[in-house]
Amino acid sequence: MLWPRSPATTRRDRSYEKKPGLNPSSELAYLRLASIALLLHQPATALADSESAVRVAPNSADAHYFLGRSYLEGSQTADAIGQLETARRLAPTSPKVRFNLARAYDRAHRTSEAEQERAEFVRLNAQMETKAHSGIARCVGRWEKGPCTRPRSSNPSSDFRGVDLVQTASSSGSATQREA
Repeated sequence: MLWPRSPATTRRDRSYEKKPGLNPSSELAYLRLASIALLLHQPATALADSESAVRVAPNSADAHYFLGRSYLEGSQTADAIGQLETARRLAPTSPKVRFNLARAYDRAHRTSEAEQERAEFVRLNAQMETKAHSGIARCVGRWEKGPCTRPRSSNPSSDFRGVDLVQTASSSGSATQREA
């Protein structure tokens, strides 16, 4: 036997069926949706979301980047180049923009420009990796300013891992290690 549904239950069920609303003044939600659509190989959906992001934030390098990627995945190379060049102008140190602009130039058979963008991508990518590694190196040994590593021992005979070498009076007379 089926029981009739109350109006309150029906109203609650309908509220769950609604899609969450987007903040029309922020491009972030549109960019996230475009990113997901590109991951799912849905360039038409990504194109609509990217166009909305550019409409909301015309000076956003990410909005132009995703619009260029959407055009590129949809085989609209000339439009992709225009959007990716705008993204490059807005974010000249972005390796991902340079990489995708090189891809677009390749598809348009503009090999010299593609090679220049690839070379710039390699330079910027190496620079970013160096910064990332130097950030890790700066973090080591600075535990008092944050939780990057555990404190190092005050014993000058400790090694890098924070293990103290302690001479103990054991029956064999050998040195043993214990954790700091």
